[in-house]
Amino acid sequence: MTWATETISSDMQVRAMAIAILNTSSSLTWTWTSLLLWPVTDAPYYHKGFTVGAILVILFILSMVSVYYMQLQDMKRPVKEGFMPLATDEEDEYKPVAKEMEERFII
Repeated sequence: MTWATETISSDMQVRAMAIAILNTSSSLTWTWTSLLLWPVTDAPYYHKGFTVGAILVILFILSMVSVYYMQLQDMKRPVKEGFMPLATDEEDEYKPVAKEMEERFII
């Protein structure tokens, strides 16, 4: 969820909907998968559960490798002409607000 929060930081409503959908789907997934994949009747081997778990681990590793590859490709791409970052360290738009809040609330 941290990834979604940081990735969709520009639009508060889209971020709220994304987090709500992620949270709901996560809760539903873990509620039903434990009943379907790890039934007590399969104890102690849990063939379905361990098989699905191994497949998910492999998919996770493949997705991480693909994200890493895409990030490398993105970093190699030249910056478009006229591109300006939202804020740099020198001209951070939130520094005055942060300084004012520090002055107000520090006793």
